[in-house]
Amino acid sequence: MAENDIKIVNGLPIGTILHGGRSDYKITGYRSQDGFGILYHAKCVGRDSAKGRRPETPVMIREFFMHRCSGRDTDGVTVVTPDDIAPTVNNFYDSFVIASKRCEAATSEVPGIVDVLELMSANNTSYYVVEYLNGETLEDYVHRKGPLTVNEARAMLKPIFDGVAHLHSFRVMHTDIYPRHIRFTKSGTKTIPVLFSLYASKHFDDSGLPIQITPMLVCRDGYAPPEQYSVVENFMPQIDIYALGAVVVFALTGQNPPDSRTITEKDIRALLPPTLPETLTSTIIHAMQPDYSSRPSSISSFKEELLNFFEENEQYNTLSTMEDRQRKMELYREEDSESGIHKLVWKLASFFKSGKQ
Repeated sequence: MAENDIKIVNGLPIGTILHGGRSDYKITGYRSQDGFGILYHAKCVGRDSAKGRRPETPVMIREFFMHRCSGRDTDGVTVVTPDDIAPTVNNFYDSFVIASKRCEAATSEVPGIVDVLELMSANNTSYYVVEYLNGETLEDYVHRKGPLTVNEARAMLKPIFDGVAHLHSFRVMHTDIYPRHIRFTKSGTKTIPVLFSLYASKHFDDSGLPIQITPMLVCRDGYAPPEQYSVVENFMPQIDIYALGAVVVFALTGQNPPDSRTITEKDIRALLPPTLPETLTSTIIHAMQPDYSSRPSSISSFKEELLNFFEENEQYNTLSTMEDRQRKMELYREEDSESGIHKLVWKLASFFKSGKQ
């Protein structure tokens, strides 16, 4: 389906210009819509482009727009809300603005996490602009190439682990980590995996209490832990840790884990390759415990367990196994447009040996 064929309720007209602080932006298409907003395709136009982006550079823009509560004025762009429901909408609007500002601070120039370029207010609502990621998702890559080797998985997922750890240092939980939200994209001459889709992120203060009151926007079966299906009242990095463990399972097997509310250790073991060392299997199972208090309490703790595995299993510290050498030869023989992903696998530094976050 073409991006302009997507069904959107009361979206901004194609061609609308939004004036930001760093750039102006022209709406070029629609990506998606949910109960709290619309995601647009856009491009930088005129003036200085956002964070050094050249004019015509594609970006994504999310607009706060509760289409079941609000509409557009006669100009087709200004958001209007009936007085009787305005207080409720305003509360969610305030939460959107708070979350947007915190995401901008937490993602600035951080490899592995989509960059929020700027925030802006217009049309009686608020917007944030993020970099456009053009490339294959982890889900697409695994479905096309098959399950990853341990070495491929460690190279591909290291920037994601580091990026999530950085979010957590700002008391931000992503809450929607799964293979379709990891995309391989160009950064200069390199290709790196980037975690995107921040609209469902949850934000907390230094004491671990929520800064804004919003519902959990999404629960991906197989990747959301049991507690995510309820009200989350405290900062719980274990939610993202569970999802990262599930992503590792997918990367190594090509299969989505069962629903966390019914999954058992036996299920996880049945999915994982039988040749996988027990220490790595146990580390993954530890991250996917049904009870959050039984999981690692931080990304650094999870990484520590993985680091211990690699230190104890030297055959996984270099790309030296016959399987990896054969995969490397196959990847370099390909000449398609995704060759940058393949180079990533073999040129990234050792998975968890560069600084523990």
